[in-house]
Amino acid sequence: MPLSTFFTRDNPKDHPSITKADLDELAADGSDVASQGEPVPFREIAKMPVLWQMAAIWFLFDITFWGFSTWLPSYLITVREFSLAKTGVMAAIPFLFGACGTLLGGYFSDKFKPQRKLLYVSTSVVAAAFLYMTFTVVSADMAVVYQCISALFMFFAMAMFWGILMDTIPSKIMGRASGIVNFGGQMAGVVSAPIMGFLIKSSGGSYNSAFIFMIIALLASAVVTLTVNNAHSNKAAVKPA
Repeated sequence: MPLSTFFTRDNPKDHPSITKADLDELAADGSDVASQGEPVPFREIAKMPVLWQMAAIWFLFDITFWGFSTWLPSYLITVREFSLAKTGVMAAIPFLFGACGTLLGGYFSDKFKPQRKLLYVSTSVVAAAFLYMTFTVVSADMAVVYQCISALFMFFAMAMFWGILMDTIPSKIMGRASGIVNFGGQMAGVVSAPIMGFLIKSSGGSYNSAFIFMIIALLASAVVTLTVNNAHSNKAAVKPA
């Protein structure tokens, strides 16, 4: 017997730990498994504008994330002139802050559910501002400090995004929708690193244009987030077969 059977159920109401308040919330969100009915055809899912909005947000966000991940060590060595050993340490610290940002983002996503969009937009803007300060500050050590702060807010926004997705996409298509959105994020990983490499090479080794590219992508994700419609209207936007 799989271990998961001790913790999960096909229908939430069958779980011994479920409360009436939980069931009421699921019913209000239209998330009751028993009431989901027939599966929704992919062609109906593909017609949902909000799905492509969410995929675009994640694509733009991940351009910054993958650029941040792939070019950070090279930037510290080439521009900030860190040794390889120091780079190994300094390049890891921002992701420690990012891990904290993810935890905080998850907590605030639950606590301030109606404000998720505003929180995503505001934290993305703050992350972009500190990313700008990272490559404009003179001090190499302060550049790492700004990277850490940028990572904190960027990963906070990441956690907020998935809260927005779950609140916006109907639960009956969440698996396929998440796959499409994640596909957008993976495509960002395909294009981000080579584009940044091209920008660095074409500017004679300067990383400034690459940082600006990441900043624009992050701010663009915030702009697209502002266009996402109210969750309740999207919940009813799919039709079963």
